[in-house]
Amino acid sequence: RLDLFRALEPRPGATRLLAVALGQIHALRLLAEDSALGLRSRLPGRPRVGQVVRGAGTVTGTLLTLAVRNARDVADALRSRGA
Repeated sequence: RLDLFRALEPRPGATRLLAVALGQIHALRLLAEDSALGLRSRLPGRPRVGQVVRGAGTVTGTLLTLAVRNARDVADALRSRGA
């Protein structure tokens, strides 16, 4: 296995980017797993394809809403720094 943190050790900017990316992956994985468990717990039987697609649409909508909010925050921060 490759240790990406050790491989990127000479480049601190890349190491920070890797840490942020891994944090985002972990957060998104948790959101997807929680959503799937929530869908299963609300249904008496196994979810049908339509129900899974509808649940995935809800997760996608949530992620897009968060992305827009985060992009607005970053834009405001950059604007306040004169960038």
